[in-house]
Amino acid sequence: TALWPALSGRSLWTLAAFGTIVLLSLLLADHTRLPFLNERVRWATDWFPLPVPLDPPLLVRTEYLVTRLVDARYAFLLSSLCAHAGLLLYLAQHFGGRRVLVPVTLGYLTAVTSFRSIYFLNGAEAELPAAALGLIGLLETHRGRHVNALVAFTAGLLFKITAGFYAVPAIAIIVIRLARGRIDRSSLPWRAGLVALGMIGLTYVGYALNVVVLRGGSYVLQGSGQGFLLHSLGTFLAEFVTAYPVQAAVSVAAVALAPRRLELIALATSLLVIRSTVAVAGGYYTMFFVPLWALLACTMFVQLWEARRVTRRTVTALAALALLGNALHYAELPDKIDWMTRSNTGWDQRIALVARETPSGATVLFRKLSPRYDLERSGRHDMTFREMPEDTEASIEALRRSGPVLYLAPGEDIERIGPAALGYRRIEPTFGGASAFAFFLKSN
Repeated sequence: TALWPALSGRSLWTLAAFGTIVLLSLLLADHTRLPFLNERVRWATDWFPLPVPLDPPLLVRTEYLVTRLVDARYAFLLSSLCAHAGLLLYLAQHFGGRRVLVPVTLGYLTAVTSFRSIYFLNGAEAELPAAALGLIGLLETHRGRHVNALVAFTAGLLFKITAGFYAVPAIAIIVIRLARGRIDRSSLPWRAGLVALGMIGLTYVGYALNVVVLRGGSYVLQGSGQGFLLHSLGTFLAEFVTAYPVQAAVSVAAVALAPRRLELIALATSLLVIRSTVAVAGGYYTMFFVPLWALLACTMFVQLWEARRVTRRTVTALAALALLGNALHYAELPDKIDWMTRSNTGWDQRIALVARETPSGATVLFRKLSPRYDLERSGRHDMTFREMPEDTEASIEALRRSGPVLYLAPGEDIERIGPAALGYRRIEPTFGGASAFAFFLKSN
């Protein structure tokens, strides 16, 4: 009885939000992407410290520590759901606080519950938290809260460079306002900005070396021979229609209904064009637009909620219809894309079998999917783990090593290398649908 009054008000909402996040993590863990398919997850769980920190090293090392405290099946989900919770609370405050909590929540749910938005929650790309912080920084810039914007952009860029795309229109807003005399230069946090710029610059040294030296600038500036901008722009627009139809429809409706639609058109168009200047597009990269969709959806639902000619039951029914559209897409998409979860691959059962079958002191070779984290958590600390090279001759040479070897091979390697011809036997049926992974074992 003494505890309940202490948990009233804001603290009670915080506790409820945290409990919801934990519950969703438990429910979604086995039904979202198998995290070890993601290269950045493998950096965090397998290769610490990184010889070359290709992405922000602070994020990778933080994820390494988190996955030592919380099972990886929950750790990455928790981080993504926390990003969602933070953005939802910010948008609720942005649109008016508690009085609009219901329409903001309804709008937010329609924007974030598509199949792929849920599936890609389980990974370490940091696309979502970086984009969420980027949007917060952009909105704070628009409201003239430059210190808050700087904090949001700095935090977002420490996650991933994705937040930088949201910073471009924010910088444009500041430049235009300075030119028109609408803000005073002395009101801008110049010194703090220089410190933040130094931190971000040091963070991205490894990333810059990777892009410019190891992969070449064309890695980010061109795409599939279609020329600058067109490849990514076409990829994103195609995914909006085929994979995110509800989000696309709600966004268009939000712009059409908004009294200041030109601002929303400018915002959406600028972010789409700026993001499309980089060649990598589609898949989890489309998560960049989830915060933008959430903003547009919340704008529309708040507007309808407060409109005199529209009943709140109608708004709720509209949200239910959008959520039904997302649910129907769940039934259609899983058969069309290459997706793997713990549940549909029987991953835990396969790891248990492999842990029993593999001789002591074995070398474990893998590519595109790593069993290391779960094998070590099962007690197999006697194994040596090596990621396979992509080169065929180097791969064959690695497979010819003496002693027991366990090989987790993607389908393309099974056809390209032919492990059976090198003395390996398949110890588990192929799994993963189009990915066609399989475990092979050589006992000596």
